[in-house]
This record gives sequence, C-alpha cells and structure tokens, in this order.
Amino acid sequence: MIGEPARHKNEGLLRAHGRALAASAGRFIPVNDIGTTQADIRVIGRETSPVCAAGDPSPLTALGVLDRPWPVCWPRG
Repeated sequence: MIGEPARHKNEGLLRAHGRALAASAGRFIPVNDIGTTQADIRVIGRETSPVCAAGDPSPLTALGVLDRPWPVCWPRG
C-alpha cells in the first residue's frame, strides 16, 4: 500500500489488503513494518491467515537478509 498512513490508512483499506493477501493462498505473510503496526496486522488478519503480529520482526528480517544471498553466491556442482 502506498500513501501517508495518518491520512490514508483505515480499517477498510487494511481489510481489503487482507483479502488480497488471502488470494495468494499463504504465499505472503504480512508483518508490521514501516508505517504499519501490530494492531494493523491484526486487522489484516481478520481477512487472511497466517499473519505475524507478535513482537518486533526486525531480527527475523535481518536473519533472512543474511541467509538468502548464500545460495546464489556459491557455485553449483
């Protein structure tokens, strides 16, 4: 979603986002990030599952950033 959270973010928009994510059949798991809160993710979770609204996701994001480049850095067989 693009917009100024203080002006554009509302329950209807968050729930619509949740319905769009539900169409992905679980391929995307929303978490709080810049401009969203755990409360926002709980609203999105009314429309889709799973969601991650428990705590600060930064450590797991950092782990993913560190872990994912390795498969493309090492030569294969």
